[in-house]
Amino acid sequence: MNAPLDAITLAAHADATAIMDFSAAMATKMHQAAMKGHAGWDNPTLCSDASLRVLLREAVAKGDPIDVGNYAMMMHTRGIGTAMPEAYTTIVMQNQDMRAALRAVLDEVAPGSTPISIDSSLPRSVIDQVARAADPKSFGA
Repeated sequence: MNAPLDAITLAAHADATAIMDFSAAMATKMHQAAMKGHAGWDNPTLCSDASLRVLLREAVAKGDPIDVGNYAMMMHTRGIGTAMPEAYTTIVMQNQDMRAALRAVLDEVAPGSTPISIDSSLPRSVIDQVARAADPKSFGA
């Protein structure tokens, strides 16, 4: 057989296998959710396009590619895109501006410090340890 053709055939087989494995994992997860009473994604009255967009982003943040795939499938089936409304983009940009302003203040007050998110869910003891570790005076102690 032709070597380039063999490589193309193998790549196509790997693609098909990966798609089948991923879709099987998606179906399993959808079935498990349905057994827990989660349903209605296909009804815009029960689940809005905007809520699907938020759920997709939350799934990305959590790091589960199967959930991401399922929400993407739901959106694809409805014919909606993943773009967030203009208001969401504005909020994200404002958040980035606030982070830049915080970084500028921290650099002026304590150069080289590492900001810890105000809404951090870390225990106070961990935050205190990080603050002590970031304190330049603690290196000589």
